[in-house]
Amino acid sequence: MAKKTIPNNSFDRRAKRVERRRLRRKRNQRRNILALALAAGLIFFSGRFIISHLSNNSSAQSSLPESQITIVQGADDPAAKEEKGTGKDREIKYMTSKEAQSKRLLPRTEKKQADSYQSQLDTFLVTNQDVILYNRDSIKSTEVAALPKNTVVETYGHQDGWTKVTSVGREGYIRDEYLDVISDASQFVVVDGHLIVNASYGISTDYETVFHEDAAAALRVMTEAMERDGVKVEVATTYRSAADEAKELVLEGNPDHAPQPGHAVFQTGLGVKFYVEGTDPRMDNAFEKTAAFKWLKDHAHEYGFVLRYPQGSETITGYRADPTIFVYVGIEDASIISNEGLTLEVFYGVQ
Repeated sequence: MAKKTIPNNSFDRRAKRVERRRLRRKRNQRRNILALALAAGLIFFSGRFIISHLSNNSSAQSSLPESQITIVQGADDPAAKEEKGTGKDREIKYMTSKEAQSKRLLPRTEKKQADSYQSQLDTFLVTNQDVILYNRDSIKSTEVAALPKNTVVETYGHQDGWTKVTSVGREGYIRDEYLDVISDASQFVVVDGHLIVNASYGISTDYETVFHEDAAAALRVMTEAMERDGVKVEVATTYRSAADEAKELVLEGNPDHAPQPGHAVFQTGLGVKFYVEGTDPRMDNAFEKTAAFKWLKDHAHEYGFVLRYPQGSETITGYRADPTIFVYVGIEDASIISNEGLTLEVFYGVQ
């Protein structure tokens, strides 16, 4: 299967955003159909008219010139069917390190920050000297922390000479001139507020963060819901550093085609690894055959989590399938990814 790269022009990025909006509209259409199915008489016939109208709009969109259509790999993609194959005879061709290297983009030279403060992740920048993180955009405000030179921070827009940032879970503000771009465009790739980490794109091994508070809250609510449904599951891992990731790989016997330090979802502070009580999370315990996995597969998206390395996605993610690893992306995106049977790479338009 031919490998795809991140689009280098704004037109392709807009096209992918259009495709994601189409998927959201498709999900909303399904909800409308269910509601209309419960109606009777005139409402029923009116519903049929609305569905037909929406279907015509969708068909009109797909009839755009080829240059304006974003192709999403799904169950109906012949290439995908050929690649997936059937059963244990399916041949998986993993990306080589040389192929991953060839996918790298040109070095970054611009910060490309939003021109106002926002709640959505903007980009990642690095401090060019020892700096102070303030709790407001003023040197007269309270000092939150001292950050050494070469500290990578998450940014959330800038204004009036200040950038809103987060560093190891601490939120604050830093003067714009103390922050530089990360020149390696294969590191810290952000699409629509989401950090993409796979075989091609990673993060520096010295980057540190914490388990994201939104992911932590969603995980707590989700596991409580599982307990109410009589399903038990244990959490093996949330956040771990690159050094801890390297140690974990050794304990697991250095498995082939597993995420390496700098490319593991756990280093983003958004990944979660599950196992069931009485098993060793470092071993293959057929988690995909458990009631816990079935529950997660059916309901995790309702809490913002999706399966990170599903069966059949090896050539896209660059790693072996793993039923135990989920990642938090938020309820809206997770619902579309799960309902449409997509991977993060396909949904966010990167490979």
